[in-house]
Amino acid sequence: MENEIPWYKNKWAWIFVVLMVLIIGYVVLKMFGPLKKQFIEISNSDQVSEIYGTKKDNSLLVTGKTNKKSDVTLLEKFGSDSYAPMNKTTADDDGNFRFNTIGDSTQTTYVVSTSQDAYNQSDSSDHFFSRKELIPYSKFEFIPTKISKVSSDKKTSKKPATKSYKSIDKVFNINKMMSYSDNELFGKSVKITGNITSLGADNSKQYHILLTGNSSSQKYLIVVNSSKTGKLTEHSNATVYGTITGKGHVNDNQINSGISENYYKDPIILVDADKVS
Repeated sequence: MENEIPWYKNKWAWIFVVLMVLIIGYVVLKMFGPLKKQFIEISNSDQVSEIYGTKKDNSLLVTGKTNKKSDVTLLEKFGSDSYAPMNKTTADDDGNFRFNTIGDSTQTTYVVSTSQDAYNQSDSSDHFFSRKELIPYSKFEFIPTKISKVSSDKKTSKKPATKSYKSIDKVFNINKMMSYSDNELFGKSVKITGNITSLGADNSKQYHILLTGNSSSQKYLIVVNSSKTGKLTEHSNATVYGTITGKGHVNDNQINSGISENYYKDPIILVDADKVS
């Protein structure tokens, strides 16, 4: 036994120790560190595949869970496999994230994704992604809540006070509207003057108006109840009094309502109108 080599002088023992350290280190990083697999899920109580808008303004609330401090992007579906960034946020230390914005006026598919490319391009007005590029993602259907015609008709007897609306060029730099975040745009009451580029209507008797401002790059998608406006015709001038609800792109639902497909995917500012004259 006098010639027995101590374990710490045995190269195979050291190889075994190093391998164990590497394996344990990898497992720890995989479970808790930067190597942890990316995931994302929606956790709006039981509303996993469908989220409903509020009766007042079709507010879209999305809450979910992902890796801590992950960048998260909300995207809207266009066509069969094309998604445009709508909003972005960063998850907290527990991986919780939240979006509170305005959904589309008709049923629309959205996804939330931890794709870094989508997050970095969220302020771009013309960047689209396929589902493969958004992995991992979680998909849901937004279903707007329809306000009945009776309640809408009752509200129209009272004319809106147009004095409370500021000209949009007094509130924003209209040459860089798409660079503002949804939070900066949301809820601003504005007066917009422009030309009706295209016109449509949906089953809820709401007009969808594509209004072009002073330049072709300034486009607004106006949604207004037909009882709040007179006769509208394409290529005529109009003045809109309403509230900005966010930004987006001309999508399939708006094309289906009658907006010309020549403007499909064009960047737009979304406005819920109280009056169009």
